[in-house]
Amino acid sequence: MSEYNVNNFTHSNSGILSWAKSHLVFGCLLSIIFLMSFSFMETASARGISKSNLNTINLIQQSPWVTNGESFSLTVSVPEAINSSQYQMRVVLYNKLNSRSAFAASLQDHLGEVLKSFPPVPLASLEPTSLTSSTVQTQASLNQSQKSFITSTGNMEPTFSFEVNPSSQPSPSVPYIYLIHCPPSGCTGVYPVEIVISSQSSGKTLYSLLTQMVYFQNTNSLDKLGLAWIIPLILKPSDFASSSTNPTINKELAQLIRTLGTINDYPQVPLTLAFEPKVLETLESADTASKQLLATLRTQLGGIQNIQSPPSTTTTIASAQSVIASGGSSGGSSGGSSGPVRQSSNQSNTRELLPLSYVPINIASLVSSNLLQEAKMQLQVGSQILNSFDHQKSSSELWVSSDPLTRPAESFLQQYGFQNYVLPPSSLSYESESLTPTQPWILSNSDKPQTIVGVSDPGLINDITSTSDPVLQAHRIFADLVQIWADEPNQTKPPRAVILNTYSQLALSPTAIVTLVQILENNPVIVPITLNNYFGQFENPSTVSFLSSRSLSPSTKPPIISTSTIRQLRQDQLALQSSFGSSKIQITKLNETILTSQTSAITDSERNSWLQQARFQISKLASTIALTGSDVITLTSQSGTLPIAISSSSSTPVRIEIAVRSDKLGFPSGSDKFLQVSSRSTTESFRVTTKSPGVFPVRVSILAPRYRYTFSTKLYTVRSTAFSGAAIFLTCAAIGFLILWWLKSVAKSRKERQHR
Repeated sequence: MSEYNVNNFTHSNSGILSWAKSHLVFGCLLSIIFLMSFSFMETASARGISKSNLNTINLIQQSPWVTNGESFSLTVSVPEAINSSQYQMRVVLYNKLNSRSAFAASLQDHLGEVLKSFPPVPLASLEPTSLTSSTVQTQASLNQSQKSFITSTGNMEPTFSFEVNPSSQPSPSVPYIYLIHCPPSGCTGVYPVEIVISSQSSGKTLYSLLTQMVYFQNTNSLDKLGLAWIIPLILKPSDFASSSTNPTINKELAQLIRTLGTINDYPQVPLTLAFEPKVLETLESADTASKQLLATLRTQLGGIQNIQSPPSTTTTIASAQSVIASGGSSGGSSGGSSGPVRQSSNQSNTRELLPLSYVPINIASLVSSNLLQEAKMQLQVGSQILNSFDHQKSSSELWVSSDPLTRPAESFLQQYGFQNYVLPPSSLSYESESLTPTQPWILSNSDKPQTIVGVSDPGLINDITSTSDPVLQAHRIFADLVQIWADEPNQTKPPRAVILNTYSQLALSPTAIVTLVQILENNPVIVPITLNNYFGQFENPSTVSFLSSRSLSPSTKPPIISTSTIRQLRQDQLALQSSFGSSKIQITKLNETILTSQTSAITDSERNSWLQQARFQISKLASTIALTGSDVITLTSQSGTLPIAISSSSSTPVRIEIAVRSDKLGFPSGSDKFLQVSSRSTTESFRVTTKSPGVFPVRVSILAPRYRYTFSTKLYTVRSTAFSGAAIFLTCAAIGFLILWWLKSVAKSRKERQHR
């Protein structure tokens, strides 16, 4: 017993020690993790880098660029009311970025070495101030409804400024920096700027924001980089599923109309505008308010050209530069506070309306799904809507897509007149480039010789998606463009240009658009051009010789759309159209739904919803025609009529086919009839014959004249009491035989009684 107790104690003590050791090790691990996390947070706080647990401040306005002796100014909006006496702003300027890859890395928190960290300044001392002549007055140029888009009442909006290479000794109270220790390429370029809002007592970072300072050492005689910018007017497909008076649609359109109003104040800034035809079509048939918005939109588009005629030899980057240069005095190297001399909004070669398909489509997907007729209809319907909107003939020479293009799809587009393309980089097969491509390529495997393809720049799109701050989006795009320009600032080849295709970017706000337009006006290194300008400069064979060749990527595999479903819906739509006519509004709506289901801007689940909506529209329209009346029909003679009652709730006449089928009936005039139903109740009779009395079924169907789409089918019961001639003869013969037999029997009975 005693031995048992000792052993039991020994085992118990061993278990306690094991438990203590395991928990001690676990506690040590937690301590190490905590210390590492604390150290990491302290490092982040010391540098002021924005982490995922920190909020973000918004940029209100900023100097787009500066030169020697100018001040770089920026204003931010703190997203919540805080005690300005307890918090401070610190601005950190980092070394110049030496490449575009470094620019992209800086957006991922790889900022390089600090050039200068300005001492923190209490927020209370940073009152909002007027920006210098080199700044963009974004807020001042927006109307009241747009102001609410970028700021809200109660937010603090501190402004910070510092002088760059001041010509004289600045005041000790004025922040400044001398850019003297520059790389061999010079000081001109892009410098990351970090703004940090922190606590004065603890130094803890609350908010941070990363922007860029663009510095030009000299803005005279600089070769410029062209920018062909495609500005969209597109709506989410889900908005079209609701009623035509959807306030979301009107709100988004109203925002864009205000944006266009501001853009039209800068007519010398060339732009390519992409208006989705379905947006225009939907609002054309909407309520009165929407129609008024469209009327305003038409007025603002009065000077906009359509991409239709071959570009003139003068519509080049060089000529665009001269147009901008003649727009007015810059009033300084950065834009001038006096503003440019405005030109008429009808100035030519500055605005173009891009021809588009009915909805954004992946043309390669439709072609690979063998839906060629659908692809053709997308192009035709889109062209018709745009033609009716701007009263100009649309061109089908330029195809712009955010989706990769395949060889079969390119061949299809060539058949319909497309000659040049704007595509994403994934469409082409080429080796990695050390520099950003700033010229188009000759498409080597095209059916048409010297087909030119321009590539939309994905880095510029990343500048948009990397932040939700609209003003910051615009300044990041500009800084990125300057970085592209700085790769080859003194090129001798044909003018360089890049394409910014924001057609697929629903998140690009009117504020971002207006801000970037203002930055581009009278810009020292970036010259806006239209797509006509971009492709027109390579019409001359001497300039085409500078271009390299690329082929479409053979690895592109576009998604497959349900071919059988689309074709069945289209067949049903054409069948109903043969009955109701193409002008029937329900037919038009059905066609819109089928076309919308093919857009590349939705998920597979959303596509299925659109397809289901099309099926519902078909069933609802087909239900307006039905067979009515009694299910039992009686025929009292060998030949007669079979009455078929039809009801129609359609407001317009309907062409139908009635088909009657029965093995027991004959149809001297045929068992099918084509007729037009124009009243709510119609009865059509069929001549029939029957061979014998009885009860038997008759199937009656109402069909569309085309594709024999079935509106309604009904099984009738026919009761026939008619006798044929043979039956009557046999019946009469039988009766006569019985009468003779009866008379003979009566006569025989009488003779027998008499003999008795």
